[in-house]
Amino acid sequence: MIPKLTLQPFVENAVMHGFHGRRQGRIQLTCQEEDRGIRIWIRDDGIGLREDWKTRKRHPTGGYGIRNVTERIQVYFGPPFGVTLRNRADVPGTEAEIYWPKLDQQQDQEGGKNHVDHCYRG
Repeated sequence: MIPKLTLQPFVENAVMHGFHGRRQGRIQLTCQEEDRGIRIWIRDDGIGLREDWKTRKRHPTGGYGIRNVTERIQVYFGPPFGVTLRNRADVPGTEAEIYWPKLDQQQDQEGGKNHVDHCYRG
């Protein structure tokens, strides 16, 4: 299980920022199951991250999507789970790595499905 809108901000940023001024670009999503979690990589061949991307001031009307995903994983699960953003080493572009714990969807007391935010996090 993975919550809605976890991957969307990373793909949107690749299109809006990485491919800005270009007519095309490539985005690759890769997932790998591990013992404790699921590792997801979102890679693009865009312009990459600016050197000052961690310290740049956020635009007052945006910049919340990736921050929300990052904070949600940190608050709910802590290390070793989280989000890493970096420039790709092999080619131009950006790589986002999301490490999310394996969560099983369990039925709640009324027989419905629990939201991922209510799953056991131990």
